[in-house]
Amino acid sequence: MPVWGRKKKETQEALSSAKSLIMKVKKKGLDTAEAESLYKEGKRFLKSGKYIFAMEKIEEAKKSAKRTYAKGIKDRLKFRISQLDERIREMEGKNLKTEKTGKYLKEAKDSLKGGVREYKKGLRSAKEGLKLAEHRLETYNKVSGFLDSTGTFLRRMEDLSPNLKILEIHKKELEKLNNLKSKGKVKTALMEAEKLHTDVKKISEKYSRAQKSIEALKKSVRDAEILEANIDKLSNLDEINSIFMDGKFESAYNIAEKSRKEIEAILKDHKEAKFHVDTAIGKVLEVKSWGFSAYEAEKSLNLAKEALKNRDFEKATAIAEESKEKASTIRERHKRSLELIQKAKKDLMRMKAQGKDISEMQEIIREAESEFDRGDYTASEKKIEMIIGVMKNRE
Repeated sequence: MPVWGRKKKETQEALSSAKSLIMKVKKKGLDTAEAESLYKEGKRFLKSGKYIFAMEKIEEAKKSAKRTYAKGIKDRLKFRISQLDERIREMEGKNLKTEKTGKYLKEAKDSLKGGVREYKKGLRSAKEGLKLAEHRLETYNKVSGFLDSTGTFLRRMEDLSPNLKILEIHKKELEKLNNLKSKGKVKTALMEAEKLHTDVKKISEKYSRAQKSIEALKKSVRDAEILEANIDKLSNLDEINSIFMDGKFESAYNIAEKSRKEIEAILKDHKEAKFHVDTAIGKVLEVKSWGFSAYEAEKSLNLAKEALKNRDFEKATAIAEESKEKASTIRERHKRSLELIQKAKKDLMRMKAQGKDISEMQEIIREAESEFDRGDYTASEKKIEMIIGVMKNRE
């Protein structure tokens, strides 16, 4: 092969090698404008057959690409060093150990004195240091998160229930773990902090559930007091509160729920029965406003009230209905009883005119009138029936 042919081939190979190097550097995101410009000049010289000039430009292009590559690695190394330095200062502020991370930082800084090979080693050291630092900071943050959340749960329960016995042991454990954290012993504290957080969170959930149930029970008790419902022995709030303050939240919840449901059931039946009793009261008052005595209706009404007080709601409803019925018929019964008394009096006067002894029947008439005036029309009518019976015998 002629000399010029060999030179051309060598130059072409050098140009191809330069192109590969420039592309490699460019893919790293680095500025290869200078190297590309020299490469193009070399390519032009190659085309014009000026192989010596071409080789000079190609070599300059390679050197430019290598300088750019070296500077890029060095800049990355400096950036990683600044990151690691920042992480180490953060660790120091949290009292975390920095011996190993400090060693990696020193190795990275020392590598700045060398070349590309040293820069790469320094980058590896900086990355390892960052990885370790971030792991330790992440562990610290996890521990802090668990302990802060645990503290929030405990304070919330303590604010609402200052004398809860169950909180003391967990507060001491929290204090111990916070001391470990402040000394930088987060690896030791992590598992215990997570366990404490899980335990206290469960307690807090049971606490909240029991507390809500107790508050609901208190509301039911207040509703019962407003309605004057008899819930003796069901509103065992003192017993429930005692169990709650002992930290037995599950038991307190179960008892409170049972009591609340029983009271709610009573209130439902009580409201229904009370509606009928109140309706009967209204009817009796209406009758009395007409000027009539409501003795019989009031007598039934009082029995209905007593049954309501004794939680015999079915009986209270039935008697209240009976009271309403009696009140509704008072006008008619008053008229009928009055007519019976007047008729009996006329019959007695007729018997007296016939010379018959009516003294006994007059006494019964007076009793019937007395019952009538009181409003006990049933008793009054029975007395009249007695007089009618006596009169029949006398005739």
